[in-house]
Amino acid sequence: MTITTNSHQTAEDVRDADLPVPHLPEGEQTGERFLPLLTAILPVLAQAIPSIVSLFSNASRDVLGDKAPEVDKLAVYATLVPHVVEAVAGLSGTVSRDVPRGPDDVAARFLGPLLQMLPSIIGGVVPDLLQQFFGHRDIPPPSVTSPEYAERFLSGLFNVLVPPFVQALPSIVSVLTGMPRGTQLNWVNFDGQWLPDGDGVLLREHDIEPGMIEISLQQPYNTWGKEIRLYAGNTLIDKVAVRNANRESGVIRVPVEQVRGIGRLEFVKAKLFGFMTGMYDIAGLEQKAGKHLEFIWLNG
Repeated sequence: MTITTNSHQTAEDVRDADLPVPHLPEGEQTGERFLPLLTAILPVLAQAIPSIVSLFSNASRDVLGDKAPEVDKLAVYATLVPHVVEAVAGLSGTVSRDVPRGPDDVAARFLGPLLQMLPSIIGGVVPDLLQQFFGHRDIPPPSVTSPEYAERFLSGLFNVLVPPFVQALPSIVSVLTGMPRGTQLNWVNFDGQWLPDGDGVLLREHDIEPGMIEISLQQPYNTWGKEIRLYAGNTLIDKVAVRNANRESGVIRVPVEQVRGIGRLEFVKAKLFGFMTGMYDIAGLEQKAGKHLEFIWLNG
């Protein structure tokens, strides 16, 4: 699959492509923490690729005009991955595995080191990206000593990478600590109980044809984003979402056999900086065969 700088393409284009396999460091750091941590971070990188391409393409066109080279997203991803692998290897060996005691502890022990990792990635990758986007031209790329280099490229790339890395923080904490990402729920939790993060979610069940399960979501009062994601094991099958004036989702419809023994629902909502964060999980979907599960997220 060829990926160009077409503005209509998104991070999904990068994730769906045949991505290059990164060269992994040898030894103990490729063990139980390094590889899962890398797996959690690389999708974040893919999410940021369109903005990175836009940042460097605009700079190249400002200098070279119509002679600016077209650089595809996959090439940019391949340039970034080795720098990320090196930084992640260091992070996986230095962050404590103790389960965080609360949001402040998460920020201090995980978010801080994660953000400190970014300058090493950025400092190493900017010269490579400038070479890609400026190429071997008569007009050289900006010098590393110029104010533009620091303001436009170092600061610009930092601003592009921070939001998706913060969004991935729950997954990263889960990998580093072994802590489940979301609170495990039972079906009785949807009968009017308050959930741990102050949420109230009701469940109405409607009969449908046997052998099928349907899921939908409503949010009658709030406007912050909410999602319910359907997984089979670790594979995302589909999701329903509500946000702002969109208070009723579409419907997910799957055969029971597709999720028997491996299906789960993840309840996700906008949290820190508005990023979508997994809050709760429930399994045992085969218990609801022949039902349309209408979830009503009342508050939280």
